[in-house]
Amino acid sequence: MRAGSPHVVTEIDVRYLAMARVGPIVAEAAWIGEPGAGMLRAELRDHGNDARRTAVALLRVTPAPGAGR
Repeated sequence: MRAGSPHVVTEIDVRYLAMARVGPIVAEAAWIGEPGAGMLRAELRDHGNDARRTAVALLRVTPAPGAGR
């Protein structure tokens, strides 16, 4: 998989941990293992509330149909 090319999410598991009360809400994502495996971990944090973690998601992605043509 190439970073920067179009992908679609095929699986998602979201865990809501806390209410976002202040903001801004900042999201970060990182590959789990090799990018070719298509697994990511995303985390949302409430930076106005001591960067409290509000949600965590595990995602599987695959290249979008027609990508790379």
